[in-house]
Amino acid sequence: MDIDRLAGHVGEWLRGEGDEADIVISTRVRLARNIDGRHFLTKATLEQKGEIETVIRKRLDEISKSDPFEYIPLAHLNEVDRTLLVERHLISKELSAGTGERGLALYPNETVSIMINEEDHLSIQCIHPGLQLKRAHSDVNAIDERMEEHVAYAFSDRFGFLTACPTNLGTGARFSVMMHLPGLRITRGFEQVRNACEGLALAIRGYHGEGSNTIADLYQLSNQVTLGYTEEDLRTVLEEECIPTVIESERSARMSIAQEQVAKLDDRVFRARGI
Repeated sequence: MDIDRLAGHVGEWLRGEGDEADIVISTRVRLARNIDGRHFLTKATLEQKGEIETVIRKRLDEISKSDPFEYIPLAHLNEVDRTLLVERHLISKELSAGTGERGLALYPNETVSIMINEEDHLSIQCIHPGLQLKRAHSDVNAIDERMEEHVAYAFSDRFGFLTACPTNLGTGARFSVMMHLPGLRITRGFEQVRNACEGLALAIRGYHGEGSNTIADLYQLSNQVTLGYTEEDLRTVLEEECIPTVIESERSARMSIAQEQVAKLDDRVFRARGI
């Protein structure tokens, strides 16, 4: 894929569309998978990483006959281009800074991407604008099933999908919703929401996920564990128990600010405009 062409258009998830788009920026579902019989990347040599990348790339060529994947090898990509991919949430900072052969398979509209040799051999991702958990889940499962037709995954009847990090063990699924929550921060209601999410085994992370800082009041809400749950269980907790409550709380906070802190709100808006 031509990186210049990628930079010249806006991916679907950045269009500000979808359900609850005034608060929910995007929905992402990611599956962690490893090839059976191969070392996890924490133990793999550079040569073994190259072999893994070659195997996966050949399999992607096979499924690309019906799926519109384009492939970007990252090992020789310059830092500026890798940063673009990170900012578009197509690869992680860890993959960008990694060593050895690694790559990204991508749909042209950026809704589906596969990271190769990040933390696990495969990280299959689907991302859509707004709140679309069911759609993203369905789409990522379809790609996962296509890959499994060509690649034998590392799997245990007792533990489920085997992953490099124990927190992904089981389904290997990470459901994540990026939300804009300035109202809760301004009205100091954010900690109450954080505590409620932690009670449901959910995490509130920064803009780039685990270990990252918050940017412009953008937060990612996602499941913390996968072992012992089905993918449907994990999605339902977010979809029915968590996200609606957070959306309602944020809207109430925004209304309170608009009604009770008019002068302060005007001041913040005009200062931002001036800057």
